[in-house]
Amino acid sequence: MSERVRSLDVLRGVALLGILPANIPYFGLPAALGRVDRGFAYHATRLFFDYKFITIFSLLFGVGIALQRRSAERSGRSFGWTMTRRLLVLWIFGIAHAVLLWYGDIVSYYAPLGLLLFWASGARPRRLAIAGSILIAIPIVGMGTVAPLISLRPDRPPASWLSATEVPRGDAAAARRAVHGSDREFLEALQPPGPELERAVFREGSYGRVTIFRAVLWIGGLFEWGWYIGWRIAGLFLLGMALAGTGWLSAPVDRGRVLRVAAIGMAVGLPLHVGSSFLAGTAPVSTARDLWAELLLYAGSLASAAAYVALVGLATAGGVPRVLRPLEAIGRTAFSNYLLQSLLCTLFFYSYGLARFDTLDSLDLWLVVAAVWAVQLVVSPLWLSAFAAGPVEWLWRTLTYWRFQPIRRPAP
Repeated sequence: MSERVRSLDVLRGVALLGILPANIPYFGLPAALGRVDRGFAYHATRLFFDYKFITIFSLLFGVGIALQRRSAERSGRSFGWTMTRRLLVLWIFGIAHAVLLWYGDIVSYYAPLGLLLFWASGARPRRLAIAGSILIAIPIVGMGTVAPLISLRPDRPPASWLSATEVPRGDAAAARRAVHGSDREFLEALQPPGPELERAVFREGSYGRVTIFRAVLWIGGLFEWGWYIGWRIAGLFLLGMALAGTGWLSAPVDRGRVLRVAAIGMAVGLPLHVGSSFLAGTAPVSTARDLWAELLLYAGSLASAAAYVALVGLATAGGVPRVLRPLEAIGRTAFSNYLLQSLLCTLFFYSYGLARFDTLDSLDLWLVVAAVWAVQLVVSPLWLSAFAAGPVEWLWRTLTYWRFQPIRRPAP
């Protein structure tokens, strides 16, 4: 494996770890309340993590599709049929993850979008880059059009920048009765589910009712969030394919150019994120300001992600240093580690584990992030010292090619 491809594994590992701080409020707090605590941890996460690492992960997914195409062409396999099977298996994994572990799964978005777009991986990089940029820009144009119109309406007064805003939680006693009551009572309480019901289900509910509740939240997210984030993911897939087609992956690192990308990315991204964080913090009950805040975050995260990619490229320009090899191991077992994050977090927060859901504030949630990171940084290299691939990667390949893949690491 070349050093440039190894650098992609490091980048994938960085992206995988960076996703968790953005997700942890939704593991540990009710979805409606997960972004209400506007303290230091909230703003730090917004500045340095939100959208940045999912952007990198999506870009790398597109790169991976292009590399799979090259591999199929070299080996004489049918790329279309192999990739279709690969993505269908991934889709099944994503749905299972969303329902059985955590409703915030992203793989169930990646797989169908990949099925729609993988055929384009053989197109010219320039065309892919233009098409990807257009798709990414669609939400920017939409928000940029709607936000001024909404701003013309009278809005409720904003709260102070670092304050926590009260969101109505509902009747806690009624929620607990529904969770412990009959199936009919529980199903009726899901129309629609509120923060108190979510707290009661994840703190006290049986695994079966937790699973039903997760499915409801996941399906709701597909309609409420999927249409918006889907444009970005699809565009990044195409940009990743374009990047793989330019020869950048095998080209020597131009340190001057990479430094310029990092500097420009930070210079553009950080001011936009500061503005976004300020607007979001001053107006948790203001639709107009929240929309402006989202627009700045959406645009700024693209620049910040480019800077992060450049910094990782600089760090791995001469090969992967020893200190980064645990990140490389995480990148090589990214899917397994993605599911491991969900397993560890849900066992900590949910009723069938330690039942710590909605008991920690935003800053305390970072202790959970640090603990999960520590486990992954230790376990991943140990696993790869004995095995050729992560357990989920092995199963994915076995189901894709419909024959058992090597699992033991070959003897030196």
